[in-house]
Amino acid sequence: MRRIVTSRVTCLNALLTLLLVLLSRQVKAQMNVPLSQEITGDGAGAHLSESISSFEGNTRGIMVGLGAVLGVRAGKQFSYMNASADYAHLAGETLIAKAFAYARTNYELSRGLWSEVFGQMESDRIRRISLRERVGAGPRILLFQIESTSLFFGTSYMLEYTRLSPDQTNVDESPVAHRFSNYLSLNWKIGPTMALSETFYVQPRFDAPKDVHLLNTSSWQFKLTSHLSSHIDTMVRYDTREILQTKPFDVAVKNMLDFRL
Repeated sequence: MRRIVTSRVTCLNALLTLLLVLLSRQVKAQMNVPLSQEITGDGAGAHLSESISSFEGNTRGIMVGLGAVLGVRAGKQFSYMNASADYAHLAGETLIAKAFAYARTNYELSRGLWSEVFGQMESDRIRRISLRERVGAGPRILLFQIESTSLFFGTSYMLEYTRLSPDQTNVDESPVAHRFSNYLSLNWKIGPTMALSETFYVQPRFDAPKDVHLLNTSSWQFKLTSHLSSHIDTMVRYDTREILQTKPFDVAVKNMLDFRL
């Protein structure tokens, strides 16, 4: 029975990989640059990523990771959506169950200046977050751009709603927070087969500046073929809000295949 389960997961992984490779041949795309730079004229682009692992023997279970990115440009407006989900069930216990979705639209007001509106939704079993929703708006500014390197700064008002897991009995504050969201975003195309994207966020509350979210995300991308690449994503998070059975400091590293349509 265990061999049958392992075989089915392996076949599913292989079929999904083959399907994405075949689909990726239908649309041409540049490699190792963000979608906002990849789509230079009116049009759309998409990236798909997946990872599936199964375990038998000393432990039994499955780990699945899926991700999708979609970008659309029309004139001076660029819209972007990113969604991902991770699930791990090992030794009869669900260890990881989280989902994330982010949408953003930018409108170019002048050279190097954009207006930005965004929305976000996430849930995370480990961090005891049943649901977190965020919406915000503000300007996005190009600080400098030199050949293959660009640096952006964004600042905005952000409305946040958080519903924690039922076991968080010590939380008596309002689930709604008004935050001042700021970020620096670096895009560096190191060569024809390698690129780095890194963003650092600082998000304090207006009415309680000591309640702050700090977040750093980085992605190393490596070109394998004309439509296939590998990327190593790192997320470092610090949250000053006290949540039972969780630590304020959190690090996650993920390695996945990326199929660009």
